[in-house]
Amino acid sequence: MLLSCVLGAWSFPELFVVPLSGPSDWEPVPIAGVQTECSEVAGSVPFTLCVHRTAESSSRDLVIHLHGRRGNATWWNDREYYTGEVHAEWARVGTPAPVVVGVSFGPLWLLTDENVEEGSPALLDVFDQEVVPAIERAIGFEPRQRIVVGESMGAVNALLLVLRRPGRVDRAAALCPPLSTGSPFVGFVETSALVAESSTTWQRAFMLRGLGRHFFRSEAAWHRHNPVRLAAAARPEQTPSLYLLCGRRDDWGCMEGSLALVEAARGRNLALDWHPRDGGHCDVDVPSLARFLAR
Repeated sequence: MLLSCVLGAWSFPELFVVPLSGPSDWEPVPIAGVQTECSEVAGSVPFTLCVHRTAESSSRDLVIHLHGRRGNATWWNDREYYTGEVHAEWARVGTPAPVVVGVSFGPLWLLTDENVEEGSPALLDVFDQEVVPAIERAIGFEPRQRIVVGESMGAVNALLLVLRRPGRVDRAAALCPPLSTGSPFVGFVETSALVAESSTTWQRAFMLRGLGRHFFRSEAAWHRHNPVRLAAAARPEQTPSLYLLCGRRDDWGCMEGSLALVEAARGRNLALDWHPRDGGHCDVDVPSLARFLAR
C-alpha cells in the first residue's frame, strides 16, 4: 500500500501539490496613505484588479504587481510585507510613489500559451489582450512608464511576460523566482541528482515537479516556457531592463536557476540588475528595488 502511494505521488504529483495551493488566510495590514480599490473583471477568464494609489503622489508611472502562490491582488498594500518597506523607502528619499495595480487570476496561475483547462484561453494571451487594457482603463491615464514586479510565482510570471511578449513594459523585477534547472518530466535518478547538487530540498523538488506537470502537458512545453532558455535567445533591443533577486539559502532552487538566467542574460548583453542575497526565499534588497521600480 505504501509503495503504491509513493509511486502514485511520483507519477502524478500535481494531484497532491495543486490542492496545497489554495488561498492564503494572510490578511494584509494597509500601508498608511495608500488607498486600494478592487474590481472583478468578467473577461474570457475572470480576473481581479486592485488599484493602489498613494495620497498626494503626482507620479504618472504604473507598476503592475504579480503576487506569489496562494496570494491575491490585494497583497501589495501591506505595511508588514516587503511592499510596505518599499513604500517607506520611497517616502524616505522623497520619491513619488507610482500607481500600483495588483493582478490575480486566483491563488495559482502562470502566464503560459497553453490552456490549463480544456476550452479555456491561454492566460498569456488573456493578460496581453484583456488585462493590460483593463489596467489602463482602471487607472484613468496613459502611463509614462510601465513596470512589472512579481515575487516567487509572480516573478516567473514577470519573466514570462517580458520574455514571451517583449516591448510590453519598460522594466521588470523578478524577486526569488523558483527557476528549477531540471524538467518536471525527468525520472527519479535525474531528480535525485538535482536535489544533491542544488539548494533545493526534496519537498520543494516534489512541489516544483507537481506544479510543472500541472501547467505543462509535455517536456517540450516546459522548455518553451523556460525563462533561462528564453533569455538565451532574447534580443537586447527588444528586452526591457531586468532586476533579479534571490537568496543563497532559498530552498526552492532559486539560486541555481537564477545564476543560469544571469549567465544567459549576460551572454545576450541584456540589461540586468542582479542581486544575490544571503537569506532564504524572497530576502528582498529594499533600497535597490525601490530605486528600480521608481526612477
